[in-house]
Amino acid sequence: MGNYFLDTNAIVKFYHVEKGTTQIVELIQNQYNTIFISDISIIETISAFAKKVRNNEISVSTFTKFQKTFFGDIVDDIFIIIKYWEKHYNDAISLINKYAAIYSLNTIDALQLSIASELYMQKLINTFVSSDHKLNGIVFKEKINVYNPEIQSSTT
Repeated sequence: MGNYFLDTNAIVKFYHVEKGTTQIVELIQNQYNTIFISDISIIETISAFAKKVRNNEISVSTFTKFQKTFFGDIVDDIFIIIKYWEKHYNDAISLINKYAAIYSLNTIDALQLSIASELYMQKLINTFVSSDHKLNGIVFKEKINVYNPEIQSSTT
């Protein structure tokens, strides 16, 4: 049993078969797990699906199917959606000031991490889930447990 915050790349693996998909499916479908995502991830996930169309990884009809299924899962409360607030914006600026000059930390990742950090401090999550190695390194530096479904076996 666990409480997980999923970065967008982990969400996409639930819909598109790729490395780490099996682990993400097990994580999300385990009834004893609670899955948190940010409201930013909704837009970012749709954008990631669209990028897969541009890269000829999926068809337009598959894009439409993924999008419909994703929104259906949101309606069915598979994910707990955390809204982005001004506090997260300010925390993201602090994270960028702390890490971006040395490590690769982009704006969206800083916002995602600021939301996950707050949830972690409130003990609402125990693990950040992402396959982004650079982001995971920063998450680790922030002393948050990290699970990379591409290189680790299932946490369930």
